[in-house]
Amino acid sequence: MQSLTPSPYQLGLEFVMKRPGTKASFAMAKLLISLKDQRPTFTIRETMDDLDEAAQELAMSLMMHFRKCSVTLDLLHAADQVAKMYPTIIAMGQANSASANSPEIDWLTGT
Repeated sequence: MQSLTPSPYQLGLEFVMKRPGTKASFAMAKLLISLKDQRPTFTIRETMDDLDEAAQELAMSLMMHFRKCSVTLDLLHAADQVAKMYPTIIAMGQANSASANSPEIDWLTGT
C-alpha cells in the first residue's frame, strides 16, 4: 500500500517539474541527482544558492531523508525524471567529480 504522504524525494521532483528552466529547478535537480549517484556530484553550495528559504527547507528535508533511508525507489524515480528534464546535468556532475579528483595544479606555474 502506497503512503498518502509524499516522500521528500517526490516533493523535490514536484518542485522541479513546477518550475522548468529556472535556476531553482536546476539546483533542486542537482541535489536529486547527487543523492542518487555519488559520481555526478555537486556541492551543497551549488544545490542551495539558487533556492529561496522555503526551497532550502525542502532541500534539507531531502538530505535528512537520505540520511535515514539512503537510496529508495522514490529517489531513483525522481532522479531519472530530472535527468530527462535536464540531460546535461549528468555530464556537468561528472565533470565536477573528475575535476575534484584530479591532482592540484599550481595556476601560476602550470605544474
